[in-house]
Amino acid sequence: MQDEKQQIFESFEVPDKGRILKVKSWLQKRGFLANTNKIKILEIGYSKGGLLDNLLEYSNIGKYAVDINQKTTERDVKFYQFDCNNGLPDFNGIRFNIIFAGEVIEHIIDDERFLSEINKLLAPGGILILTTPNLFFLVNRFLFPFGKMPFFAYALIIITSMIKKPYRPL
Repeated sequence: MQDEKQQIFESFEVPDKGRILKVKSWLQKRGFLANTNKIKILEIGYSKGGLLDNLLEYSNIGKYAVDINQKTTERDVKFYQFDCNNGLPDFNGIRFNIIFAGEVIEHIIDDERFLSEINKLLAPGGILILTTPNLFFLVNRFLFPFGKMPFFAYALIIITSMIKKPYRPL
């Protein structure tokens, strides 16, 4: 059951497009987005302007999204409404080359279970990209001693391979 407070996120648009573009650039530089690669990407915590919306020009990518709220997605994005605190959908056995969870993990009650479930969904050599608010961003460090709350939380980007096998396109 959806909390009434969640309703504000139904039409939520990513406010920090810079972090999304950094992730896209990182994927491009490392060849993940080359048109010769057939890959599958899952975006956990889907929002307008997120990673998948910025990859629409790539027809070689299977695009999947999950969010606690019902969302209208762009073309080619397969959407699943699901509360990730209850695990993750099984996606009918699909394994993903890339899983992106932007500003999600801080909302997860059991983060160890969440990461374990992500590991099960990753293809061999797959990578997990997490972003999370970084309240200790340098500007905010100057605000705390003066009793000021941070006015923004710059995103911390973490990219990790959870499976120790070389990347090979599916």
